[in-house]
Amino acid sequence: MTGQIMDNDVAMRAVLTHNARNLNTEPVHRSLGTLRQLLQAGVTELRTVGENKKIPAQFGDSHTRLLAMATLLAQHYEALQKAITAKNTQDQHQALLAAQTLDTQYAQSLVAYLKSYQDGLRRAGFTLTEEHR
Repeated sequence: MTGQIMDNDVAMRAVLTHNARNLNTEPVHRSLGTLRQLLQAGVTELRTVGENKKIPAQFGDSHTRLLAMATLLAQHYEALQKAITAKNTQDQHQALLAAQTLDTQYAQSLVAYLKSYQDGLRRAGFTLTEEHR
């Protein structure tokens, strides 16, 4: 699920970059709508699995971090959607500030999640070794 979230985020950022001069276009609206649906489905599934105690204890922290990361990303794109569809500059500015703050929090959450995942692999005995050529 992490890979899907990150892949979709990268694709959405490419759409936004490509349409940076006019974010109020059909490709942006369609992509944002699709991504928001995917994120909401992912967040709902993660929450349901967690609530039903279907996560083995050793993966509980990772699951909690993944849920937080996906939730922040969903909130970021929701704020971005509000900024794009805002009717006045004050609402647009507030939504853009919220989107930027949530994006920063998402990035921090992602780094923490990946570090935790890497630490877990290290504790399990996996190590990176350099291959000499």
